[in-house]
Amino acid sequence: MTGIEIPRGRLAPLSFPQEQLWLMESLAPGTYNEVWVLRIEGELRVPLLQRSLDLILSRHEVLRSTFDTVDGTPVCRIRPELTIDLGQPTDLAYVPVALRDQTVADLAALVADPPYDLRNGPLVRAALLRLDDAEHILVLATHHIVADGWSLRVVLHELLAAYEAFVAGRAPELPPLPCQYRHFAEEQRRLLDGRELAEEQRYWRTQLDGAVPVLPLRTGGLRPPVKSPHGRRIQVTFPASLARSLHRHATGCRSTPAAVLLAAFTAVVHRYTGRRDLLIGTASAARPDEQWEPLVGFFATTVPLRLRPRPDQSFHELVRHVMEASLDALDHDRLPFSHLVDLVRPDRDPSYHPLIQVVFSHADVRDAELTGETLRLRYEHVPRSRSRFDLIVEAQTSPTSIGFWLEFDEQLLPEPFVRALFDHLRTLLAAAIEAPGMALTDLPMLSAAERAVAIAEVPPVGVPVPAAEQVVQGLDTLAPQGVVGRIVAVDPQHVRLVGDRLLPVHGQTLTDTGDLGYVDGRGEIVRLGPRDQHPVINGLTVPLDEVAATLSVHPGVRAAEVGYDGTPPVLRARVTCAGDPVPTARQLAEFLATRLPRYAIPDVIDVDRPAAESTGDSAILDPVRQSWRQVMGRDDLDDDDDFFALGGHSILAAELASRLRTELGRQVPIRWIFEAPTVRSLARRIEREDTAGPARAHVAAPTGTPTLGSGSRAAPGPGAEPAGAAPLTAAQTQIWVLDRLAPGRATYHSPLRVDIDGTLDVAALRQAFAQVVERHEMLRSVIRFVVDRPVQVPQPQGPQLSVTDLSALPPQAQAAEIDRLAQAQALRPFDLAREPGIRATLVVGADARHVLLLTVHHIAMDGVGFQVFCRDLSACYNALVGGENPPATAGGLTWQQYACWEDEWLGGPEPARLWAYWEQALAGLPVLAVPTPLPRPPLPTFDGDQLTILLDPEQTAEVLRLATTRRVSPFILVTAAQAALLHHLSGSDDVPIGTVGENRRLPGAQELLGCTIATLVLRVDCAGDPSFAQLLTRVRDTVLGAYDHQGLPFPQLVRAAAMPRHLDRLPLFQVAVEWQEPDRSGWNLAGCTVDWQFTRLDTARNDLYFTAALRADRLELSVEFNTNMWDAPTARGLLTRWRDLLVAATRRPDQRLSELAGS
Repeated sequence: MTGIEIPRGRLAPLSFPQEQLWLMESLAPGTYNEVWVLRIEGELRVPLLQRSLDLILSRHEVLRSTFDTVDGTPVCRIRPELTIDLGQPTDLAYVPVALRDQTVADLAALVADPPYDLRNGPLVRAALLRLDDAEHILVLATHHIVADGWSLRVVLHELLAAYEAFVAGRAPELPPLPCQYRHFAEEQRRLLDGRELAEEQRYWRTQLDGAVPVLPLRTGGLRPPVKSPHGRRIQVTFPASLARSLHRHATGCRSTPAAVLLAAFTAVVHRYTGRRDLLIGTASAARPDEQWEPLVGFFATTVPLRLRPRPDQSFHELVRHVMEASLDALDHDRLPFSHLVDLVRPDRDPSYHPLIQVVFSHADVRDAELTGETLRLRYEHVPRSRSRFDLIVEAQTSPTSIGFWLEFDEQLLPEPFVRALFDHLRTLLAAAIEAPGMALTDLPMLSAAERAVAIAEVPPVGVPVPAAEQVVQGLDTLAPQGVVGRIVAVDPQHVRLVGDRLLPVHGQTLTDTGDLGYVDGRGEIVRLGPRDQHPVINGLTVPLDEVAATLSVHPGVRAAEVGYDGTPPVLRARVTCAGDPVPTARQLAEFLATRLPRYAIPDVIDVDRPAAESTGDSAILDPVRQSWRQVMGRDDLDDDDDFFALGGHSILAAELASRLRTELGRQVPIRWIFEAPTVRSLARRIEREDTAGPARAHVAAPTGTPTLGSGSRAAPGPGAEPAGAAPLTAAQTQIWVLDRLAPGRATYHSPLRVDIDGTLDVAALRQAFAQVVERHEMLRSVIRFVVDRPVQVPQPQGPQLSVTDLSALPPQAQAAEIDRLAQAQALRPFDLAREPGIRATLVVGADARHVLLLTVHHIAMDGVGFQVFCRDLSACYNALVGGENPPATAGGLTWQQYACWEDEWLGGPEPARLWAYWEQALAGLPVLAVPTPLPRPPLPTFDGDQLTILLDPEQTAEVLRLATTRRVSPFILVTAAQAALLHHLSGSDDVPIGTVGENRRLPGAQELLGCTIATLVLRVDCAGDPSFAQLLTRVRDTVLGAYDHQGLPFPQLVRAAAMPRHLDRLPLFQVAVEWQEPDRSGWNLAGCTVDWQFTRLDTARNDLYFTAALRADRLELSVEFNTNMWDAPTARGLLTRWRDLLVAATRRPDQRLSELAGS
């Protein structure tokens, strides 16, 4: 045994595979979490299982390891001891049998999915589930850095042996370990520092010379800019008859079932891609010496197999080739994969895994089961939401079964595509076993349905083919559905379908159209354009039209063309700019880098400056001018006045965009208002888009009559009285769900105190309140659960304004009683199934002083709704005291109509576009790790407090001045400052921040009282130590992109992000920022002065919720913080740092974030 002995509790080196995984974990946390779900059959004695698990942890040092850095080098720290408490089993006996598998999978995911803290550990987790007295489930999870698949078998054997010994009343007699995993790490480093390294390098340099390091199974489009770590895991099985044939064939040709399966898979990949030179990875246990076999640890590695199938090669020859290549490669598995990549030095592109994208491995089914004297353990697969490669195939065979577990990147390979690929594998495998001497190109692979695309029904050889065009690969082989190939024209009288091949007869040939395309699921050919517009770079096809279209999305680009020249191809782009400012080639390349994979970004970008612009004096100018003036509330605006200089901000921009969509009948993204912040420039922008071919999107008002459960999702026509229940909006549904998760809490209450001084007509105010409740149905609706979802049900009578007279109390007692009443009303839970979401009490005081206490549930009213309520209550009151009739309603859209319209909209095509945006925007979203003074509770809590500070008038003026000069809203400015602060606190360059958008897309929605807000995630990029001015631009683009894609319900946002679930926090973000616009509440009670403020509650919606608001000439900053994680002094320190950083950045926006860190 070689190596230096290291005492327990001290430091040890990492093996090379561990070192690579340590780095990968920092890039994609949670991707390398492993979970083993073991079904335990027999009478289980839980304390003895706990003792057995403790013994395993004590026996294998690596399971007690954590990973730290010393002088920048990762090291392994071994704990002296570790206990993973199984606790009491979670009882699932009450769960219906039909739901148990999914319940087990969900609970296993909760154990397995949260990222590990490699520095602090532990890196082992366990949970025990009880199905009944004779059946349990043990969920055992580890990080891959401490255990591989072989280790599972070691753990299972030792765990069962120890348990059976304890049951029998004897001490376990496990054989002593010859060494520990740290000895392997030392041995590996010693060997790879000597001659063996040179020999391994020489082999792999020769083996991989000239190999193409990318293998795209689908070639029709571009990959995402960054490979997603998220994906799907499914199971596919083949018939038992095919399994028996496989084993007979493998025995007869002196091969193995694994080699035959891999050969068939290679043939299918060859047919899909047209490649004759493939790199397919395979797993190697990488335990070359017997001393390593009884150890737990991360030994396994991925070995590339260089496979060279040929169309004329027989399947038998391919099997021999695969066997030789596999044995040869596995004999050279000592070089760690990271070293192998460094040796080959392929072009590094974050859109794909280096060198290998497809992995095929094999295991014997009998390895998944172990039987002892009292228990039987069976390993069960569970669904996982990860994808380390494009496709991982785990084949499992026995003499009577063939099964595959498939882990794949669903962004690249949709599940129907993957299932179709394995249908083709089954067909080809059966044909190859039946006729192993047949050439690969002649082996049938396609289904009868696919061949029926070319002929009316599956015919015998020699039946004429009637179709005029077909998609082929190679010379004449029909391409599978969804696989890109050449489109050829065929003469039905001179071609025959033989197997999957189109064979011309009578001296004819297939006519190449020059186009690429594929056959879709309906059997129709989808043309992708000329083949010369799809150059191949690093083995990947680049559709030039997609690159040009992406360039054209840039706001400074009017038109773009992309071409190429040379061998290998060099991409060249030429863009015509839309106007000032003209983007540089570097800026355009940076823009593309966030939207395209690196291989598709043009090497050369030529920028043409624009010709003279139109003046914008068109039919578009007048409606833009009118909408602008209505939103800003001023008639004296000039066409060249700057939106931000006039006090415009994000919320007003959203309102302006909504009005323009109505007036012009076309989409007007909020981004355009920021990029063209005057009436004239915005009109030019809209005119230019129309000239280029506008995508008009008139938002129609809903019509029809809704009936819940009738199958119709239409809304009632204007003026019609809604009958019965109507759906909630997505925002209301989410609040309803969260409210039920924390019953009895005031988390979603908005309590308001309105101080009224003057001659108040109490009876008129009560009547005005009743009129507002009558006209806004949400204020008299209850929430019921009907069929399968919550719905709003209007009631004939709504709540009334109660009156409490405290005028007889002394002033001090009166103030104390008002405070008590306000807190009691604010904290009393709403029973939304029995009462509407609003309460109101008028306290009558002495000396013409009154206090109106309002408590509104957020489900009934958001910020816009609050303004509508205040305006309508004031208008009704003033009309009553003035002897006039209350103002009439507009007679247009009602809340139920809006909710029905949104329900129908969510069932239409638009959410798919939003999903695509957010799926890309949130891919790989990190958990923001801001250090807290108190440990995070195991489950989310909503206990909170709030603190506030003010900027002085001079500082406030500087902030607003910078926002105007930089053409950003104050919200974007304060969010950038908050992102910089969170970047400093967490050390993360990727900073997710939550916020909300108004999300009122339908004309007339601004006049409604209800809740429509959309939760948005602002993913701020702080990488590269940008200046604050540069960060402003990044935040601006992020905010505008989020605003233009608001409306996706929060649960769908969570699914789009595909993040691991954490029980101890809410998903997506833990820190939020909100801008509260200046007071536009509309309080105006005749003869009275009104002052109002929200009542502070001891609740917190997130870990930290920051708010900025303009109060007269001072900027107010506040933070709502969770008191279970933050104490008041620390929270005040955060608030102070936000203010100081904002002030410093405002005065010197050219400072880099690292320079602002001390502010």
